[in-house]
Amino acid sequence: MRQLAARLEDIPPRDPATPVLLICNTQNRSRAAVQALHEQGYTHVHYVDGGMSEWARRGWPLVRPRP
Repeated sequence: MRQLAARLEDIPPRDPATPVLLICNTQNRSRAAVQALHEQGYTHVHYVDGGMSEWARRGWPLVRPRP
């Protein structure tokens, strides 16, 4: 969240056909980021309900980032 405004260029353009999905551990930060992006004009941005905690609880696949 602290870096969001400075890193808008890393997010796909504000194209309604291009979805932007955000995820954090519990959905709290990603939900706040969705609101901030809506205020910046993004319309097709969503967060993953429950975050990574819920994803892992459901046993869905997890992949560690490459070093």
